[in-house]
Amino acid sequence: MDSIIRYIFSRPLLTALLVGATIHLFNQLNLYFDSGVLHFQQWQHGIIEHPVYTLVDISIPFFVPWMVASFGCYLARFRQQQVMDMFPESNPDIVMSLDKHGAVQYINKSTETLLKQLGIENADAACLLPENFCNNSDRTTAKRLNQTIRHGRHTFHFHLTRKDDHTLVIGHDISDLYARQHRLESVVQQFHNMTAYMDNTLESYDPLHFDADEYDRLIIEKLFSQNSIAADNNPDHVFLLDWKKSRPGGYLYSIDKQTVYRREYIELEDDVARYAIMSGEEEVVFVNWEDDADNIEAFQSRFHPQVRRQIGVIERYTTYRSGNIAIIAFYRGRKLDHYDAMILKALATFSQSLHRIAEEGRETERAFLYTVDALARAAEANDEDTGSHIIRINEYARALAEEMNLDEHFIRSIHFSAQMHDVGKVHIPADILKKPGKLTDEEFNKMKAHPVYGARILGDSPRLAMAREIALHHHEKYNGKGYPHGLSGNAIPLSARIVALADVYDALRQARVYKPAFSHDKAVHIITQGDGRTLPEDFDPQVLAAFVRIDIKMDHIFQLHTDNEG
Repeated sequence: MDSIIRYIFSRPLLTALLVGATIHLFNQLNLYFDSGVLHFQQWQHGIIEHPVYTLVDISIPFFVPWMVASFGCYLARFRQQQVMDMFPESNPDIVMSLDKHGAVQYINKSTETLLKQLGIENADAACLLPENFCNNSDRTTAKRLNQTIRHGRHTFHFHLTRKDDHTLVIGHDISDLYARQHRLESVVQQFHNMTAYMDNTLESYDPLHFDADEYDRLIIEKLFSQNSIAADNNPDHVFLLDWKKSRPGGYLYSIDKQTVYRREYIELEDDVARYAIMSGEEEVVFVNWEDDADNIEAFQSRFHPQVRRQIGVIERYTTYRSGNIAIIAFYRGRKLDHYDAMILKALATFSQSLHRIAEEGRETERAFLYTVDALARAAEANDEDTGSHIIRINEYARALAEEMNLDEHFIRSIHFSAQMHDVGKVHIPADILKKPGKLTDEEFNKMKAHPVYGARILGDSPRLAMAREIALHHHEKYNGKGYPHGLSGNAIPLSARIVALADVYDALRQARVYKPAFSHDKAVHIITQGDGRTLPEDFDPQVLAAFVRIDIKMDHIFQLHTDNEG
């Protein structure tokens, strides 16, 4: 009943018809009971005698309720306007009232401001709403609806409430929330890119071939280039420093849309030049010039001159130091937030981790090479060869491998493995190794066992696999007349075929108790032409051809490392 009454009195014309008819009905009954005359009979007579008076008499019962109802509706809307106007102008919410046809009855100040920004007339405020959001007046339609829509840089979540023929719409500006969600998604994607790259790097990590500077370039590219992720504001430069040095320094990287370029190496000479990057020693920081300096010119004084020259005007930066790695990233555009700081901290931590792993790998490699060198020198202790012999063998082997265009891994391996060729001699008695005359058959048989001893000493380590095959097979001959197994041709490992020729060349060049030192030319002649004891057929033809092409380089190696003896 209440809804019916409100419905009637919210419509002045309907109110006028109902109230006016009721008044006339009561007047009719009152006149009829008093005089037996019907009211409309008086109207018939009055229209003829007094038309104006009669029309006024008929109209007043309708006009007065219509006027009162209309004024009441106006007062209600005025009161609503007063209540709505209590919303402060700074309130970002959209508030509007619509009639049953979707026409705008009221909008608040914030809505007016937004409409002006968007170039929309106040009367068309409903076009802010999602299509068909509120134009259905069917009472069976849900009375509460929620929907999100984007207008330019603004994102609003609209809440619609229907009551009778009136619709109240409130739109909350969720632009900041939407932007934060988008920003968070970008950060998550950047962390995913970083961890995926870290995982792939560790899976294929090789301490012998790890290039820390190239790794830094690639991980910066994975994080910040638009080719990797379309972030709204990535840095345009990153300065990555090694802090363990007395004068910290590192490379400046510039970030293009597609890739990252490594620029010049910059050293930070003093504490003044280190001001900005040192601010992130304890915790990651992000700095915007507007919050930290009186003007942007004063802000520039905290950066190294070479950095300023490469970057230009610096507006904002994030910085963090993790262990020996310090990073500072330079940005333009929007002000930085804690998300930028989080990304840089992760980058510094990841970079420090791999740099430390790489450094430990290099230390292990240095220790390994030192041990290999020490073992090789120990094997030479009771031989008539000097310590420079193993150095020359390494250099000969590398030169021959390079001339044969072998792969880098093979060249690096043979360069340290060749010196292990005679490691088995530690099991040969010193009197045999240093005997001035010709060895007896028994002594020679003992000598021929040193390749097998060497293979046993070196064992089955994959890291020493090439050294083992060199030690075991470097006395085999291509024609099958060598020892210990009489292998021939390609059955002999290539590394052993290379070292076999290098070892013969060096033996010919050195003075022995049973022979003088031969000149380079004579040694080349013996190897290429033969002397009865040594034949060209003893060597792999490809290795021999490479030797002939670089024989001058072989002589240079001998001279270089012989002059330094003693």
